[in-house]
Amino acid sequence: MKNSNLVKSLWGIALSTLFILWFVSGCEHADLMQSQGGTFQPGSIDSMARFSWIQANIFDQECAVPGCHVQGSAAFGLVLSDGLSYGNLVDVPAQGPQSLTIMRVKPGMPDSSYLVWKLEGRSGIEGVQMPRGRPPLPQEEIDAIKRWIQGATRNKPH
Repeated sequence: MKNSNLVKSLWGIALSTLFILWFVSGCEHADLMQSQGGTFQPGSIDSMARFSWIQANIFDQECAVPGCHVQGSAAFGLVLSDGLSYGNLVDVPAQGPQSLTIMRVKPGMPDSSYLVWKLEGRSGIEGVQMPRGRPPLPQEEIDAIKRWIQGATRNKPH
């Protein structure tokens, strides 16, 4: 019983420390973990790599916003709204005047996925780094997307 309480106390300290570091660093994305039920699960960093977490905390907050990737205004038809994003990303060719023969999301291959290229601002992308007009996503969130892509065929929305 003492070990269980010690583990709980250590997790509490670790989570408190993470929160303080985020708050002190001024990270604009720190509030994303709490939005729309996308909470971080202690002991499982890969909980961020679940499609539901990415949808609620990245796509819904940073991408599927007015004037961006929503129906009616989505560049190249890339709607990232809940219920549509997975089907518009996975195994769908990137579009645009200078599109390469690359998939928006190539399951199991994050470095060959155009979504990652756009988020990282790699050379060879059409247009600008995403999210447009906002600070780049924190590396932790890009890494979560990469981990999701690594297992995308196994991690579909419900």
